Amino acid sequence: MKKIILLIVSLLIILIIVFVSSLLLKREPINNGAQPPPRQTTPPTTKQGSLSVTSVEPTQNINAERFPVQQVKISFNQTINPDGIFYSISPAQEIEIRQGNSENEIIISPSSAWEEGITTIILLAGSSSTTGEYLNRDFEYSLRVKFPNTLPPDFTE
Repeated sequence: MKKIILLIVSLLIILIIVFVSSLLLKREPINNGAQPPPRQTTPPTTKQGSLSVTSVEPTQNINAERFPVQQVKISFNQTINPDGIFYSISPAQEIEIRQGNSENEIIISPSSAWEEGITTIILLAGSSSTTGEYLNRDFEYSLRVKFPNTLPPDFTE
């Protein structure tokens, strides 16, 4: 009789350990207020497609100095979803990509300000339109960023 009770108690303890372990393994990680991970910037395997860039504003001119908050508007030949854009930024920095005024446009902005010097934005082959067409090759755009030497007359601290 004592052996049966000992066996039942042992089985209950094992079941409790298995149950608690399974609960701990299924828990969601705690965020602790940390920033969410950045959006994936690596494109899927490319397929033949006909998505292409039709224009960029401001036009690329590496000799022109742009303000640190300059937005870049990129237009495509098809409807674009900003979440379908895969990119590389050099030097690495946080950016925001949002829909432009048209369904064929995206606006790229620095999260705070572009670093002074030359910044290169590359839209990677494999970026996709809303219809599933892909960029066949990378599209590269560079801008020269220069902080103003003097503050504008209407600037107040």
